[in-house]
This record gives sequence, structure tokens and C-alpha cells, in this order.
Amino acid sequence: KADLFAAYHRAVLESGSGAITARAIVGELGIGKTALVDAFASELHMARLLRVECSPVNQEVPLAAIAEFVRTSIGVRGDEPFDTIVDLISGAGGAPPPAPEGVHPMVLRLAELAANRPVGAEEEDSTVRKKQILAGLRTLVATLATHQAVVIVFDGIQWADRQSQDILSEVLKSRDPIPVFLLLVTRPDQETATLLEGIVRIE
Repeated sequence: KADLFAAYHRAVLESGSGAITARAIVGELGIGKTALVDAFASELHMARLLRVECSPVNQEVPLAAIAEFVRTSIGVRGDEPFDTIVDLISGAGGAPPPAPEGVHPMVLRLAELAANRPVGAEEEDSTVRKKQILAGLRTLVATLATHQAVVIVFDGIQWADRQSQDILSEVLKSRDPIPVFLLLVTRPDQETATLLEGIVRIE
């Protein structure tokens, strides 16, 4: 727990360095990973905690973990009117001015994830869509962190779908000078080896 707090304070005080501070809590089932995170979170008084529980049920659903993070960030379940979700993301994420055709594409990408309602064209370039999602996610997190430090927990990251893990890898490589502390909780698993590469591990 002391190491987590040291990393958290580094994230808050040295956010100008540009690198997102992250830790991986790694251990077998039932060994106390979630209990450690709960103990750490119970003593966070000045930060906003955003927690995503990854489930094996959604392991094959593309971007399911990222979609759950967006819902958690704006406080929705996903069954709200689509326009409401768009407005919440625009307000929370400090979206750029609307594109000439209306809502900015990166807001639409996050909204369609949160609402589980694809609105993009079928023939849309997947690379472009991924870049829009990544840009939207970074903008959303950066804006949330302008008000207070943000602690993001992905619990059971070994169950996260591959696309979500890829997006998180890109987020970790970004050089955004923001006070964000990212915690990835996982069992020992080869599936997460690429994602956890370079992250300090707490075994």
C-alpha cells in the first residue's frame, strides 16, 4: 500500500513529466489483490476514483472494457438516450468545437461505445476509428484530471478484450502531462504480457 501511495503522489506531483504513472498488481485468485486496492482507495480523499471490473463474459466483445470506462466516467448505465450520452461526453471531455456536420467524430465514437450503439458507417476505416477513440479517451481523461487527480482501476484486466488492451497500451505510451494514476489488477497471464511491459509490478 505504501508503494501505491508513493506512485500516486508521483503521478500528482510529477504529472508535468508527461508520462502516465501506472502500477500492475499481479497475483493468483483470492490472494488479496482487490483487498489491497480497496484499502488504498479508502484512504484517497482528494482524488476521483474510476473503477472498471473486467468480466470474462465480455472478453470477446470488442472494446467492452473501454466502453465500461466511458460509462463510469460520465455516470451512465448505457441505456440512456443517445443524445444525452453525447452531451455528457461533450461536457465532461471538453470536446473541441463541433465539426461542420455536427458532433465531433471522437465524441461520437465514445458515445457509440457507451451506448453500445454503432453509428459509424460500415465501410469506415478501422484505423481512423481507433485513432478517434484514442483521441477521445485521452481528451476525456485529461479534462477530468484538470479538476482533481484521477485514479483509474481496471480490475481483472486479464479478462479485458484484446482491443481494449491495445487502446490502454497506447494510452500508456502517450505523453500527456496529467495527474492520472492507472492501476491494472490481474492474475499472472501471458495474455497481458504486452500490456504490462514496462509497468512496475506489485507481486
